[in-house]
Amino acid sequence: AEPCLARPAYALEPLFGEPAARTPSCLRFRVADGKGGPPAGALHDVLVLVFEPPGVWQQRHWAHPVGEGVYEIEQTFPRAGDYRLLVGLPAEERLLPLSPVHVTAGVAP
Repeated sequence: AEPCLARPAYALEPLFGEPAARTPSCLRFRVADGKGGPPAGALHDVLVLVFEPPGVWQQRHWAHPVGEGVYEIEQTFPRAGDYRLLVGLPAEERLLPLSPVHVTAGVAP
């Protein structure tokens, strides 16, 4: 039997604050290698699943590369509460959790 190929380790770093409900928010995050640096080469298929537990409300977005391992999506949360974001790398068959997101009740000015 052939040994499995080693898959690179990734770490996710959120680069956004607490968004407000019903207001478009730019959510940026960094995809770094397991050693804290940007991944080797750009990732072209970064998919973000945004959902409100237990998972009845959800949306998916293709993330846009900003540079140096940073990606972004624009998200409007329907109401205040706690949400989860999962970052998928379909070409590598990977799904990575991003920190839980708390959305405030107020609408930003």
